[in-house]
Amino acid sequence: MATQNHQCHEQSADRRLLKGSKGKYCNTLYIENNNDTFEDIPIIAEGRLTGCRLGVFLKQDIENPVILPLYPSSPLNTNYPLKNFKKYQTLEFPMYSLDTAAVKVMKTLATVGSGVPVMAFEIPRNLDFLKVHWRRWMPYYEECTDIRILNDDNLASIDDGSLFTLLPSEQLPVEKLAIDPDMLYEIYSKFFIPKIKIKQPNVISKESVRAPCVIKVPISQGQRGVKIATTDREIFEYEEWTKKQGWKEELMYQELLTDTIADRSVQTYIHKDGSVNIGGFSSQTFASNTDVWNGGTYSKTPEDEAENFRMINFLQPVLKSSMRWVTLVTFVLTSWKHVTESYSWSI
Repeated sequence: MATQNHQCHEQSADRRLLKGSKGKYCNTLYIENNNDTFEDIPIIAEGRLTGCRLGVFLKQDIENPVILPLYPSSPLNTNYPLKNFKKYQTLEFPMYSLDTAAVKVMKTLATVGSGVPVMAFEIPRNLDFLKVHWRRWMPYYEECTDIRILNDDNLASIDDGSLFTLLPSEQLPVEKLAIDPDMLYEIYSKFFIPKIKIKQPNVISKESVRAPCVIKVPISQGQRGVKIATTDREIFEYEEWTKKQGWKEELMYQELLTDTIADRSVQTYIHKDGSVNIGGFSSQTFASNTDVWNGGTYSKTPEDEAENFRMINFLQPVLKSSMRWVTLVTFVLTSWKHVTESYSWSI
């Protein structure tokens, strides 16, 4: 069922852009309904995300939500308080630090709004300056006044099933988590993507992989979780490098698709009831050497909107498979001259 009482949405496109002879409107977003392709699709909530804040969505799914916007680190990281020692392995490069953790907290404080506590290792430095900056430049900014230090006492005070995290951590009490940690780890993995019936590069077994190909660490953060190998030597060297970084599990090998013409993202929030809020659409940009992602440009023209709604149609199988999660997902769709689209995601 869709959430019908959102007061902070506005219609994002003229319906005339979307009207067709077959199909139905799914609130503001138009969904093709040829044959039975999308009979059981999750319902898209009304309009483009505008005034809504992250806390508004979380309070619709969790009675007393608390956000922990921090990634756990690996046992190799001696100077980081939150770690996974045996389960939920992640490759991170570079290693997390208190500074990078502070950035994650600040991004959340800017967008969560009021009424939802945020947990942190420490209160961000220059917070008063940041609040002034956010009030000036963020039209829908609302101050978060409840920042809690991550410690045993504050964890114990959280209601069971109320802690919203980005990734599972062994050090967090399972009963406090809003999402089952094993399931969250599974859906975060790149190995989950081939289970969804959607166009994507073919997966290659380790035994038969040859260059050129793409190698992916299934769970990774930072700059080195994906490698385009142009020679068999590069395949071997990347495998050895991941081992030195502490990665002990399988790697994912896929065919390399060339002639990329676009790289776009759709930001979404998926509710427990299966409804989906669209946060925005963006075209990804990279540095001149194509190795470093440096952000995305949000689309606003009517021509862009038509393309954006086509992307929503393409994502329907993914959204359907994502129902009953309470999670934030960014879907990255890549277009080629000879292949319609493929996708990856992050949470």
